[in-house]
Amino acid sequence: MSATVETIKERLSIAEVVGSYIKLEKAGVNLKARCPFHHEKTPSFVVSLARNSYYCFGCNAKGDIFSFVEAFEGVDFKGALKVLADRAGVEIVHERQEVRSERERAFEILDIATNYFEDMLIRTSDVLTYLTNRGASLESLKKFRVGFARDDWHSVELFLKEKGYREKELLESGLCIAGPKGMYDRFRSRIMFPLSDSSGRIIAFSGRIFETDKSGTKSTEAKYVNSPETTLFSKSHVLYGYDKGKLPIRKWNFSIIVEGQMDLLMSHQAGYGNTVAPSGTALTAQQLMLLKRLSSNVVLAFDGDAAGLKATERSAHIALGMGMDVKVATLPADSDPADLIAKDPNAWKEAIKNAQHVVDFYLRELESKKTDVRTFRRTTAATVLPFVKRIPNKIDQAHFISKIALRLGIDEESVREELKRVKMDASSEGVRANENGGGEKTTGASVDRMIWNVLLWQRSLKKPLINLLGVEKRLKDIYGRESMERELEAAAADVDNRIFEAEEEWGEVADVALRVEDMLTRLSRRVLKERYSAAQNELRMAEESEDTERIEKALAACDKISRKLFEKVSR
Repeated sequence: MSATVETIKERLSIAEVVGSYIKLEKAGVNLKARCPFHHEKTPSFVVSLARNSYYCFGCNAKGDIFSFVEAFEGVDFKGALKVLADRAGVEIVHERQEVRSERERAFEILDIATNYFEDMLIRTSDVLTYLTNRGASLESLKKFRVGFARDDWHSVELFLKEKGYREKELLESGLCIAGPKGMYDRFRSRIMFPLSDSSGRIIAFSGRIFETDKSGTKSTEAKYVNSPETTLFSKSHVLYGYDKGKLPIRKWNFSIIVEGQMDLLMSHQAGYGNTVAPSGTALTAQQLMLLKRLSSNVVLAFDGDAAGLKATERSAHIALGMGMDVKVATLPADSDPADLIAKDPNAWKEAIKNAQHVVDFYLRELESKKTDVRTFRRTTAATVLPFVKRIPNKIDQAHFISKIALRLGIDEESVREELKRVKMDASSEGVRANENGGGEKTTGASVDRMIWNVLLWQRSLKKPLINLLGVEKRLKDIYGRESMERELEAAAADVDNRIFEAEEEWGEVADVALRVEDMLTRLSRRVLKERYSAAQNELRMAEESEDTERIEKALAACDKISRKLFEKVSR
């Protein structure tokens, strides 16, 4: 495995990997960006090309290409390895395949189950016909590994047991349930949509009931059954299609959010690979955070019914509070994206193209239902102003205040006054607080701090730009051996931060050795002045106590330090 990791690092630079997720800008010898792991206005995230690593001065996030992908995509090391190996064109070689961890077996059992469900779909013609009649192509079904769970209480259980998996593993995977009469399959007579982590590994399933039972009557079971929360799956943190949508989202600088799996599959089929969907939960702040790291622009394309409008309203509030730009696609009443695309793919393209900002969308919706002016104004204040309140950009707020005033036929000041009275819940504010992972960037390091920073930085280089032994000897003379060791030990405890600080301030300095010499001279003078001041205080106290021996020692110390200071000044 270590050989595979090193091969990937040789083929992929830190700038190439990080730059595929966030926008990097040149900053001296390094690259800079706003940190993707906490909210900040001023870039404090630094990528060092020389050391193939990154560091954030705001939240202290640091590491290499593997730790970045782990943190950004929310996967473990094996997931990051898969993402980077695929990108680098490197085959993953497992050095000890006979020994697999429980986590690896958990991924494996879900992948094998997915293969089983895919095979069952091909064998079950009526289900396959139903999906293709809804507009899904065989290519799309294969791409998303859509399958079918038979109408049987034990088919998956028996299949996986034959493969050597234990009952405990079947239960922990969420594929089976322990009942009073024994274990049975969770998913029965369901179209199976596998859910993946961001590296593409299967972590759960969402099963849609296959319409009717054998008698032809409507099933009384839930339309959707989802995997329970497991060690691999946390539904509030996972978006269906994110593994396939992340690169198009970054490329096109916006994401589309739909409600269901078929909506997503059909949207991808229509050419919108930047589409994702929540699964088994209403859209959460954690899911939106995944998208915001790729792009702050989002289009909500939920169903055109009352429930869809309610979901749009709730989701928009969360996204706006996180500083995202939120648009809404208008769909025909009682229509969903899947049906719209199946009937007319161009209508879907027009809906996305003509998506409106959420404020404009709801203004239009309310205007279309307007009865009298007073009711329209009051409804607009109650529905639309909370959206404006959540917009963090004051210029953007002013734009919409002006637009609302014009539509309501009132002055802007009245809208502003009403906006002040809007009370917000803490939901999106909590998200913003959670984004703030750290404080401000460390700047203006003192001479003491910077000399240790530079020393650690130069020690990390294969070819130092200064005489390390000479500098260490000078520091020993200035501080004394014990003090120097204490200072160096304290600096080394924060080595990554210290090295990045040095690179930031010294990366483009023409003559580092000359600057270090100047810094050492200033440091030496300051330390001597501090010691001279302390010696003079000792002399005064000795004179007050009329202790002759103590006075002589203090005088000697003052004289010795005074001569050293004179030497420094006269150089």
